[in-house]
Amino acid sequence: MWTVRGNVDVGTLLMVSCALIVAGIAIEPRLKRSSSSVEEHPLKRDVWNKISQGGHRNGSATAPVQLVVFTDYQCPACSRFEPKLTALLAMQRDDVSVVYRNFPISSIHRDAVAAALAAECAAEQGGFEAMRESLYRHQPLIGTKSWEWFFQNAALSDTSRFNACMTAMRYRQTIAEDSTVGQQIGVRGTPTIVVNGRVLTGTLSSEELNRQVRRHKRDKAAYSGR
Repeated sequence: MWTVRGNVDVGTLLMVSCALIVAGIAIEPRLKRSSSSVEEHPLKRDVWNKISQGGHRNGSATAPVQLVVFTDYQCPACSRFEPKLTALLAMQRDDVSVVYRNFPISSIHRDAVAAALAAECAAEQGGFEAMRESLYRHQPLIGTKSWEWFFQNAALSDTSRFNACMTAMRYRQTIAEDSTVGQQIGVRGTPTIVVNGRVLTGTLSSEELNRQVRRHKRDKAAYSGR
């Protein structure tokens, strides 16, 4: 049975979750084989502008390499990918920016929508980064601990405001909109990475991620020099 831990209305959240599942029936995009094992396809400029301007950004909006990550906080592959992004930002802070957007796959991760709500409610207090880290670090405990527990583990303090946000499901529309945007560009699993307007599918190792960043830095520099 599908259940939610914490002060969240189960019936309403289930409606949001089901809407995401139904909307998830998308047409498989045409993929272009790159020189690596990762496949990619480009987005139209207006679509790229739309997806890169939403979500939560870590880094400068003027960085030459812009990444958008569609993520599910209950997805094991997402938690394994997170340290790669952290290391990338630490090494190339001036050149890389990462935008996080929600894509909870509630058909297989029953608490993914509520986890996304928890991240958004923490963001309301400037705690998005800390809450994201807390959710990934303690991912096996999702569904067994309250969302307040993850909030406090993130060293955030205003639990009353956080719980009120969770109870009201204040950001359910934001999560639904993120998921819709992802479906429109062909996201079918998480994490899905978009780099400077190109959707990447496949397993991104640290080496491949850095290769993609170097490539897009070169392309951006060449384009700027024309």
